Amino acid sequence: MTRGNNFTYALGGALILLCLVVSALCYQHVQLTREWAQLERQLTAVNKNKTIMNSLAREAVEYSRRNPAINPILQSAGLPVAAPAAKGK
Repeated sequence: MTRGNNFTYALGGALILLCLVVSALCYQHVQLTREWAQLERQLTAVNKNKTIMNSLAREAVEYSRRNPAINPILQSAGLPVAAPAAKGK
């Protein structure tokens, strides 16, 4: 009779331990999923800002063709300096 009780207790203990491990893994999964979603939002914002900054840089280079006074600013930012537009007759 004692042997059966020990086996039952061992199985019960293993079940409790398994439940604790599964609960910890579930909690970790939820936390990592939240972090992943936050990182995706940050990546989206970075990509949006990159697109805006590239557009601004292209517009500044195009503007430098009409107004070369902006060229020192473009050069300090490492942007290519456009040749001034040819003036009409």
